Amino acid sequence: MREKVTSLVRSGYDLVFCTQDIDADLVEHYFPIIDEWRDFVDPQEIAQQAVSNFAGMEGLFDKDYQQKFVYTALDKLIALTDRGTISRLVYEHFGDTDDYQRFILDGTIDAYHPPQSDANMVLQRLYGNMKKRDSLQITLPIWQKLF
Repeated sequence: MREKVTSLVRSGYDLVFCTQDIDADLVEHYFPIIDEWRDFVDPQEIAQQAVSNFAGMEGLFDKDYQQKFVYTALDKLIALTDRGTISRLVYEHFGDTDDYQRFILDGTIDAYHPPQSDANMVLQRLYGNMKKRDSLQITLPIWQKLF
């Protein structure tokens, strides 16, 4: 029985965050209804799929109704998960694009800064050391002339 309810609730969330044939008003209307059954699904999976679908929309900011839908849906996804998760998902699916920057400027999400890997930090230290060494090599002949 639980599997059937889970499938039904998942379908309800898929409908609420569907990028076709639904608008912001319907998201506002249906989200509170389906959200009462949140315990039957993984909110992270719902958010992941929804943001992935939004990233696939062409001309996201070309039409007012699309823009309003996505902003409303993102607000509901933040309520479903949290602001940090949605900020990360939008960054991962949109990349550092104009659309991503617009979401940040409009205050819909926060800027996401991916954590640096250990390898990346090592490379940055090596690069910094190389720059120091190169600057020493450049100034060394001048210093040698003084003595």
